[in-house]
Amino acid sequence: MISTVEALSPADMGALRKAIDHELAGLFQELAMAWQEMHDLTRSQGQENWLGTHLADVGAEMEQQQEVAARINWVESWLGQCKDALARMEMSVYGVCVDCGLPIPFPRLRALPTAVRDIECQRRFEARPKDEGCADCLMSARFVG
Repeated sequence: MISTVEALSPADMGALRKAIDHELAGLFQELAMAWQEMHDLTRSQGQENWLGTHLADVGAEMEQQQEVAARINWVESWLGQCKDALARMEMSVYGVCVDCGLPIPFPRLRALPTAVRDIECQRRFEARPKDEGCADCLMSARFVG
């Protein structure tokens, strides 16, 4: 396997680390705001007298909650990807494609610091039939559905 040192210069690694740290700070702020919004939505529902509330109003509030929940899920997923990138940096495998083991080009990492595959491997990954997921993904899908 090619080490991170061969694939990225220390200056490149520092710039990418800084970009990920900046992204993390923004994501933590977004997550806090989303959780506050969810708290406010659920608290206001608990204080309202539902008698006389039009069903469309109830539906609109539920839709707002679903939108906030989706935003929370997206932010938490992105946070996980950023944390994984930092962990790969600590293990000196950041910038190395998980499929082919070759260095991921710096321009790709600059555009997407959480990338785990080079462009060609990512294309193959996205083009594979959806039922050819990893064993963990298939296992969790079995319990969800």
